[in-house]
Amino acid sequence: MNKLGVLLGLIILIADLYWTATSYSVPLWLALGIIILIADLAWIALDAKK
Repeated sequence: MNKLGVLLGLIILIADLYWTATSYSVPLWLALGIIILIADLAWIALDAKK
């Protein structure tokens, strides 16, 4: 497991969830937040397998 990669992914996850929650009134920012969330979850999953 790549602990540093997982830790960075978790930090990005927290920041993205906050950003997405505070920008739900703007559809573009909400869509980008969801895309970043999916990419971040994939990043965490890949780093956790190593």
